[in-house]
Amino acid sequence: HAQSPPPPPPSGPADDDDMQSLSRCSSSRACGRPPVSRAPLPRRSLRVPQAAMLRRAKKDQDAAEGEAAPAFDAELVLLEAQAKFAEVSGDLAVNAPLILTAGGALLVLYLSVQVALSFDSVPALGKALELVGLGYFAYYTNKYLLFESSRKQLRQDVQSVKDKLGIL
Repeated sequence: HAQSPPPPPPSGPADDDDMQSLSRCSSSRACGRPPVSRAPLPRRSLRVPQAAMLRRAKKDQDAAEGEAAPAFDAELVLLEAQAKFAEVSGDLAVNAPLILTAGGALLVLYLSVQVALSFDSVPALGKALELVGLGYFAYYTNKYLLFESSRKQLRQDVQSVKDKLGIL
């Protein structure tokens, strides 16, 4: 036995019964209708941009002088562009050092990761660097951590560096 296809959606305006049935089957596609989106509508900003204020002032000035507003006003477009550029460039000038520092840090991080990953592609280099690290670990442990007198010397050295740098 073949199943019959679901009935086509009504072509007229939806009434309350249609809306109720649509909301009942919005989670499943059993009724053959697309689900209803319940997302809230976006709010519009109440802030009036500076360019709109300039445009309104220009219209008011033209109306006060008794002139009809032209279809295209090059001076007004230039004023709007200058205002927008001043707004954007002011923010950029304040944040430029931060943007450059963050960009440089990301670039250094990316390059250092790429260099570290490239060590694995050289056959013996990865193992050689592991041996160098292991050797330095053994040297540091023997020199600074193994005996009480060397630990005291390490504490004094760290404290003198902190004093020179002004760290608590």
